[in-house]
Amino acid sequence: MTPQMIHGVLVHFPIAFLVGGFFFELLALIFDREWLSRAALILLLMGVIGGAGAIITGDRASGNLSGDEALSQMVETHATMAHMAIATAGIAVLVRLFLLMKGMTGRRTTLIVFLLALLSMAFVLNGGRIGGELVYKHGAGISH
Repeated sequence: MTPQMIHGVLVHFPIAFLVGGFFFELLALIFDREWLSRAALILLLMGVIGGAGAIITGDRASGNLSGDEALSQMVETHATMAHMAIATAGIAVLVRLFLLMKGMTGRRTTLIVFLLALLSMAFVLNGGRIGGELVYKHGAGISH
């Protein structure tokens, strides 16, 4: 399998997990249930792990691309969005773990992690949109 093919498979995991983590944080905020926050934590952690794999394979796949400056800029923006998504999700995981260790639960603490999860979701969805454009509009990584 080529790096492009592996990347194309792996990218779906961080998208699904980070969006799911955001929605579980939202539900935890609305219903004030700790189990929802813990489920969100697991989803966000899985998103970070999956995102690391997607970033590694994306870096390898982008090395095989050749094209104009505009395409290179899109690839760079796509990568930046991915790094920002994983960084903010990683911070959300660390903050949640710290708050759990300190016994701090409830709506106020959930709001902090919710906002980080919202940022992470925005980054991953924007990065996914750009990645979709790279493949479907510009044919990046497609063998002809």
